[in-house]
Amino acid sequence: MNLKTSLIFVCFLIFLVISTSAAAIDINYTIKVNLLDSSNNTVTNLYAFTQDCSLYCNYSLPVFEIAPGYTFINYGLDYEPSPYYAAYFYSTGSDLTQSSEDLVMVNVLSPEDGAGNDILSNQSDIELEGVICGAVQCDKECTICSDKKCHEPSFECIESLNIDNIFPQSVGIGVSQINLLIRNSGNVDFNDLYATISGDGVYTAEMIPIKQLVAGDKDYTFIKINSTTAGNKTTIIQLNVGNRVYKATIWNLEIQGAEEKVNVTELLSELDKLKEQQIVLEEAYQNKSAEGYTVDIIYDQLKDSREYLSNAQSYLVEENYAKAAASLNIAKENLDDIDRQLKNVRKKKETLKDKIRSNVIYIGSTAAAIVSMFAAYGLIRNAVAKQKLVNKEKLLRLRERMKRSKKVAKSKSKSRKQKKK
Repeated sequence: MNLKTSLIFVCFLIFLVISTSAAAIDINYTIKVNLLDSSNNTVTNLYAFTQDCSLYCNYSLPVFEIAPGYTFINYGLDYEPSPYYAAYFYSTGSDLTQSSEDLVMVNVLSPEDGAGNDILSNQSDIELEGVICGAVQCDKECTICSDKKCHEPSFECIESLNIDNIFPQSVGIGVSQINLLIRNSGNVDFNDLYATISGDGVYTAEMIPIKQLVAGDKDYTFIKINSTTAGNKTTIIQLNVGNRVYKATIWNLEIQGAEEKVNVTELLSELDKLKEQQIVLEEAYQNKSAEGYTVDIIYDQLKDSREYLSNAQSYLVEENYAKAAASLNIAKENLDDIDRQLKNVRKKKETLKDKIRSNVIYIGSTAAAIVSMFAAYGLIRNAVAKQKLVNKEKLLRLRERMKRSKKVAKSKSKSRKQKKK
């Protein structure tokens, strides 16, 4: 067997050992497609995947069509943090990307699953051609990352720390606390992770570190700063791992002066005062409207001021005092303007059309009254005529009875005279 054939045979054996000793594990992740609709609301479509991976794997992004009226923002990668594997986008090394050609990268970090079973080999160490890399034995050919973990020679140590969120964005003069959400998007664990902030008039007073941030996990670290001057400050956030400076990031911090600090009690008092003024002006508006004054435009202003007062109340609950103060100032200006208008409002002038309409109504009412009078007179006259006719008939019957009585009396008198003879 010549040298070339021997090398091919050795390579084949190495490949065979790797392929037979490495068992795949399930990788569960979700791709979030973030879109913007026509109303500037964020809409997220979710695509869930389950893949098999042994050591290093990469997967393509899902293909989809954007419906009319929607705008693409970015892709997001979401998976349950695991000590056994890490996932990230290839181009960014984080969980966000804007490229549809990007790849989801997966690195298996631990040879054991959640039940403590060996998922890569039946042995605690990985042995390739006499090289042992594991917790028990770590040969010089093995790869040792900064977290002191031993890996096979082909393992690539990926250190990746990202600041996902920083808040608050605005503080006052004096001591304040800044909160940083740090994500480990690589495959190397970090120990004793902390941050500092420095800038013009900004000093780090105290640091609360993260003792350990394993690959794929995220956690908060806290910084107490002391600010001596107000203004929009350009600061430097420095991430440190032990005694090593990992990265530095420029961050703008708004520091409010003492004169800009808000008195919450005064804001609440101003809110109650403006609510009472709102009620008084609404009653005045109703009275002026009923008396015929031109106050139509004031209705919309009252509605706007009521909305500003409602917003101010919501901002006070949320402790957003700057916005609460702004809403109260606008509401006050609006209510003062309404008060001036109500004091100077005039009655609506009667136009020719209004006069004609009023005269038509008056003439119509008068005509109806006259018609009613004639109708009543006709009814009365008919009743009187009927009564006269009845009385006349009674008189005629009475005269007829009197005539008959006279004839009878005359006849009786004549009869008595004949009997005497």
